[in-house]
Amino acid sequence: MGTDAPPVRRRILEAAFDAFLARGVSATSIHDLKRDTGISGGALAHHFPAKRDLILAVLAEPVAAALMETWIAPLERAADTRTGVAAIFQGLIADLSARGHVLGCPLDTLASEIAGQDTRYADNVRNLYERWRQVLTRKIEADQAAGRLPPSPADELALFIIATYSGAMGLARSVQQVEPLAVCAATLDGLLSPS
Repeated sequence: MGTDAPPVRRRILEAAFDAFLARGVSATSIHDLKRDTGISGGALAHHFPAKRDLILAVLAEPVAAALMETWIAPLERAADTRTGVAAIFQGLIADLSARGHVLGCPLDTLASEIAGQDTRYADNVRNLYERWRQVLTRKIEADQAAGRLPPSPADELALFIIATYSGAMGLARSVQQVEPLAVCAATLDGLLSPS
């Protein structure tokens, strides 16, 4: 989320993001957010007239920012897909181990609860996943062009990597352990090794 957001709006979005991840979207009421932020109902309604507006803003700002920080920017900076994916998983495992608990992937966590409720939610979720997949696809295609990966449908491999991560993160959240991430990271590393 950009620092150009007004402070009250930013506080609301940060509190909603945290609450949606920890408690769920349905279990988080506007009253909860007023209590969590100390912001009046009027101020909250000024920025987000309905909970739907808040959910869309959380997807567009803090969830998109988390995806950018965790996956997209590291992939774009990485020398190749294997290095990027390995670094991402290692960073996540270290961070989650230090925290001592796993909240899960923000995009997956929100998407699993809201995508079927509203077409605008579904469209926003789909756009975020598509952006993620496109960045991975481009990185894989560059590796294939350089001979680091064998020819195959790059977009399908990108989807497989996302699905592997999403499943591993969901399982890690369910069991509150990083082992699923470590196992999937090792398997992906082997899959992405130069042929």
